[in-house]
Amino acid sequence: MQRAFVSFLVLLFSISFLPAQQVVRGPYLQKATFDAITVCWRTDVPTQSRVRFGSGPGALSQTVVDTALVTDHKVVVPNLQPFTDYFYAVGTPTGDLAGDDTEHYFNILPPQGSTGPVRIWAIGDFGKDNNEKIQVRESYLDEAAQTGKADVWLWLGDNAYNDGTDSEYQQKVFDGVNGFHKVFPNTVFWPTPGNHDYNSVNLLAPPPQHTGPYFDIVDVPTQGESGGLASGYELYYSFDYGPVHFMSLNSELTTWTATTGNDLTDWITADLQANTLPFVVAYFHQPPHSKGSHDSDDFWELPMRFMRNNIMPLLEDQGVDVILAGHSHVYERSYLVKGFYANNSSDFDPAVHAVSYTSGTDSIGETYYKYTSGPDANQGTVYGVVGNSGSKDSDPDLDHPMMYANYGCDTCIGSLLMDVAGNRLDAFYLTAHGDKIDAFTIIKTAPVGQGEAFEPAIDRLQVRPNPFGESMTWTLDLQKGAEVSARLMDFRGKVVWEEGLGKQASGTVEKQIPTANLANGLYVLLVEADGDVAQARVVKGR
Repeated sequence: MQRAFVSFLVLLFSISFLPAQQVVRGPYLQKATFDAITVCWRTDVPTQSRVRFGSGPGALSQTVVDTALVTDHKVVVPNLQPFTDYFYAVGTPTGDLAGDDTEHYFNILPPQGSTGPVRIWAIGDFGKDNNEKIQVRESYLDEAAQTGKADVWLWLGDNAYNDGTDSEYQQKVFDGVNGFHKVFPNTVFWPTPGNHDYNSVNLLAPPPQHTGPYFDIVDVPTQGESGGLASGYELYYSFDYGPVHFMSLNSELTTWTATTGNDLTDWITADLQANTLPFVVAYFHQPPHSKGSHDSDDFWELPMRFMRNNIMPLLEDQGVDVILAGHSHVYERSYLVKGFYANNSSDFDPAVHAVSYTSGTDSIGETYYKYTSGPDANQGTVYGVVGNSGSKDSDPDLDHPMMYANYGCDTCIGSLLMDVAGNRLDAFYLTAHGDKIDAFTIIKTAPVGQGEAFEPAIDRLQVRPNPFGESMTWTLDLQKGAEVSARLMDFRGKVVWEEGLGKQASGTVEKQIPTANLANGLYVLLVEADGDVAQARVVKGR
């Protein structure tokens, strides 16, 4: 009896001093595919892994378990359906450690061939422990609360200063006050590394052997499981979301970007040739063109030069629409350009290198149009530098002749948002103060007759009321007679109403949409008139 009592005391003592089990990183979401997603988190002690998921908080009826004892957990949740919000919790087989609330949910990629809408949020050089990053984050969250969160979150590199160590990622990216704790539980990030992230990578090893905290943290598609062509490496990869094909490249691979005819360049060409989606966005860290905290004219900026000389011709030749980078701690945005790869920015000639030497701003009639076929098909690319989502330059030159828009100063910080639906892309720079500036639009359209310029049909699209209730009316002002069609999509891209209105005369077209049976939330109205496209983000129930 005494021996049994002693054994009981020993067991009780042992249990009382078991280490705590708690989540110290995440959960965060990675590698969404067309039927699965990866949920990641870190615990303070090794545990088994469990993800519970279902239709809503308190209704997590499905479970995935991994019995391996680990601190860094990566669990693939399979057999998921598109256009569906799944709520989830993470923990151990015996209990939840985080989640089962309205903030923890995920969605997979929409089916291939979907036309959108998709919202993209791009941030670069954000990995600092400062107020600027927090201001940019909060500005985005305020915008998301009003007009919808991002479906695709792009990291443009220098994600954790100064050296991309695990502790720096923890403090400056994942921790609550300074990190993105409000975004991670429900938004997949699709990263690329920067030079600071590469400070923790052994550059003496050949690229396929690159390892480090960045590669430990991320889990990206390498076998084409999210669309695109298999790269075989986490170094670079591609994926599809609705009407957009994304390419995450790697400007730190100087042994490859300095040359052509290697694994990287061969993959870029093959991947783009295989793509059938209307829009392509490529992103990486070091910009080919900039006059910010880094000057692309300087001979020592070798990665910038290598990307410009060896990678940009491959991207432009295949009609890439938008190229995004960070590194230079400013915001810059080019005209619609092609074929400028010189090492001296003063060699830029608008007559030679500008497909459109206008602002690209739709509201003043300067939209960028790209033909989808014919001898001038897929001509022109917009270059963006978004390296000020936490970093800044107090007095940059900002005099690159290729750039239409330039922002750089002690308070000039922000991020880029892009909305894509059908054959229309709308982008705007969102400042840390919530201002939307430097909007540009790209519309893909069939070519007109030989020697003719494209004449837009749409002058203005208006929706009332917005927010709407049991019905919504849209009004279209036409500058010329045109075939008109329209569709309303929910925020996951599912078409909830569509109608072809046939040939309409110039002037005003008005249509009422019955919306009583629609759930509250965000929708996108897309109206097309003879290849010209207008879109409006509308809300029911607010």
